[in-house]
Amino acid sequence: MIKRRNKNIKIFIYFILLIILIIFFINSITYFTLREDSQKFPQIDIKYNWNYFPYETNDSNWFKANFHAHSDELLFYYERHPPELIRSLYKSYNYDIITISDYNTLTDRNFKNSIQVYEWGFNILKRHFLIFEPKKIIPDFFPLFSSIQNLQWIINHLKETSNFIVLNHPKLRNAYQLKDILELQGFQAIEVFTPFGDSIDLWDQILTNHKPVFAFSSDDLHYFSDEILDNLSVREPILKKIYRKLAILKTKIGGEAFQRYLLIQAKSLDKNDIINSLCKGNFVAIKQFFPNMNFSYQIEYIKTDSKIFKIQFRHTVQKIMFKTSHNKILREIYNSDHASFELESLMEPFLRIEVVDIRGILLTNPVFRLNKNIKDFCEN
Repeated sequence: MIKRRNKNIKIFIYFILLIILIIFFINSITYFTLREDSQKFPQIDIKYNWNYFPYETNDSNWFKANFHAHSDELLFYYERHPPELIRSLYKSYNYDIITISDYNTLTDRNFKNSIQVYEWGFNILKRHFLIFEPKKIIPDFFPLFSSIQNLQWIINHLKETSNFIVLNHPKLRNAYQLKDILELQGFQAIEVFTPFGDSIDLWDQILTNHKPVFAFSSDDLHYFSDEILDNLSVREPILKKIYRKLAILKTKIGGEAFQRYLLIQAKSLDKNDIINSLCKGNFVAIKQFFPNMNFSYQIEYIKTDSKIFKIQFRHTVQKIMFKTSHNKILREIYNSDHASFELESLMEPFLRIEVVDIRGILLTNPVFRLNKNIKDFCEN
């Protein structure tokens, strides 16, 4: 009996090793064959006039959105939550848009009027992207290792299926270094606020090195905390609850929900209007310090043109900063509901607004001097 058990264990180990070798062999082939160099895209250049303004529209609607959340729709993630529960709880926190972005699958395909999003990437390096409104799903051909040329090949093919691409959680397992991000072309935004580490410093270095990208914020929800579920009287199977506690102990990813989101300025909640605003950069990225607080940032308007960059809130905020390259602060305004900066005499490559308050941190996208006139970032 013992000999048979030991034999079965050996067979199982050999089987696992065989699977790993097969994956390694396939990844080795894709590593050397699926490669492309980056192309030339618009760069930030102080020699040009101010020519890119993300907040040019007069739309007065601001929609609260989280585009990055994972559900139990994939069979091997039983410990996570059903899509219906995720949508319901986010709606109770006044979210206008909540999408389920499971790995390499469109969970929301049957949900009426939902923006379709999935997270590309099934690899141990955690090199992932958020893909918006794709025409098809592209598999991850690099589960174990990849080069920047491999990732550029992926981005180029993702761009054929989707306009808007976000580079996810750059600090998770050091997935992306600064030099990697500067070399990669074709994505529009980077997750600056994520449970896996804030990246305002990295975003500033990217901008300082003449690469124009938007700041993105998302919960990257994996699990709701027991406190949230108990407070909202959510009942779920005992086995799911036990499994989730074990998963949280293993991954140390808790229920950081309702903390990181976008406010998007758009004509309506129609998916085309939302995608157009994302492509334009007509949104702000927010990290809320206290998710259970009933108040959050209320923006009256943000306006930009070749002469001025201004922001108006419906309440007083503690500090508004105008920042440019090397994280340099050009102006600080305290305890006010508005601020503005004249651009005509400013000789800097870009200008952005950063607000710090008891509510949290708010980042606008910058106004740019680009070496090419473009309508929006999805044009490329």
